[in-house]
Amino acid sequence: MGTLVRIETRPETGPERDFKSCMTEQIKSTIVFKVFRASGDTSWDKLLTAAAEFATTVGAERLVNIPHSSDNGSGTVVVWYVTETK
Repeated sequence: MGTLVRIETRPETGPERDFKSCMTEQIKSTIVFKVFRASGDTSWDKLLTAAAEFATTVGAERLVNIPHSSDNGSGTVVVWYVTETK
């Protein structure tokens, strides 16, 4: 897993947060990625299935992008997503 960018956002207000904590609490978000590679006897179906299963565990609300590339019979899929820490 690699780190590309660190950004800071304020949390959404909700029933479990009061106004004061919402105004003072900062959540740090980091965009990270996981690379899936296949070559030789690994099919595109297996490669895309592995990337899709991982993306499903990440959750749609945290996904940024899922680009793919192919060159000389080998394939690469990158799942970019957001992680949050307080």
